[in-house]
Amino acid sequence: MKTHKTSSFSLGFVLIALAALPGCATIFSGTSDYIKISSQDPALDGNVKAVALTDKGRAPRTMVLGETIDAQRNMSPIVVNIQESECILPSSESIKPYMNPVALLDFLATSLLSTSIDSSTGALWKYGDVSLVNPKVRDTPECQKWLQDLRAKYQETHNSSAAPVVTADPAKTAEPAAPAEAPAVPEDPAQAS
Repeated sequence: MKTHKTSSFSLGFVLIALAALPGCATIFSGTSDYIKISSQDPALDGNVKAVALTDKGRAPRTMVLGETIDAQRNMSPIVVNIQESECILPSSESIKPYMNPVALLDFLATSLLSTSIDSSTGALWKYGDVSLVNPKVRDTPECQKWLQDLRAKYQETHNSSAAPVVTADPAKTAEPAAPAEAPAVPEDPAQAS
């Protein structure tokens, strides 16, 4: 008899626990994501304006590529509209959501009720932490020069080494040269006027 009560108690506890965990993805991973929207060419980050259209009912977000935005999760893609400037052509790209792996707990551990909860809150879906877009630079000599200057500036700031230079004789370790003062970032010709 004692065994019967223990197994009934255990079964009851499991059923209550399963009922208390609807919406696993909603509970464990939330309903929004922070997404860094960057350019495939990292030199353009910080230099290209865009408008991100995330969820229904929220105002479009004006941003600069390389910034992080927050977006409520849902089944709809985030649309990133690259704004036109003198050297950037207007374009539009979509960032599609994928199924949130935490939502598998709904299928494995609980019920279809919790899947419907996660679906209605948006937690069933997830966006990546970083999404890349590809702004198109006009094919003019001025714009190609502007892009070349941005890439050179990016290389200077991201490839400098702070480690000492080791020579053949360890006693003659050279200290790294002081970095030259970085030139100003070339302005987009459209913003200069």
